Amino acid sequence: LQGVGTTFAVDLGTLYRIPAARLSFGLTVQNLGPSVVFINDDAASPLSRMLKVGTAWEAIAREQVSLVIAGDYNQSLLNGDIRLYGTGLELRVAQQLAGRFGYIADPYGNVGDVTYGLGVSWGNLTLDYGTHPQAKDADLDNVKKITLGYRF
Repeated sequence: LQGVGTTFAVDLGTLYRIPAARLSFGLTVQNLGPSVVFINDDAASPLSRMLKVGTAWEAIAREQVSLVIAGDYNQSLLNGDIRLYGTGLELRVAQQLAGRFGYIADPYGNVGDVTYGLGVSWGNLTLDYGTHPQAKDADLDNVKKITLGYRF
């Protein structure tokens, strides 16, 4: 088969903060758009639309040290069996160095294990390293990610 798949999509999200309690709540719907059309309309595939909700609490908020505890839930809007759960924490020192530790569970994909990572910030630049587990029966190493970012 040969062809080109085309579509477009948007993500919609909102973030609600309660500064006095150092709490944040987020909600996102991802991949809103028409199905990907490959070759012809009969071969169209729907985008993987997801509903994501999460919360974070900054348990320690000092000038040199902060600790954030977070959790999220992701649900496929196409397949009710696909859902992911995550929880974790981030310890940040001097607003420049962050250590992260968490747990992710994906029952449908047979994934469930710890995640961890490190982050370094310098001005508006960020450099992050993290791991993500694979399916338990896949006999694969964890995925390792490195991200270079800029904060506006």
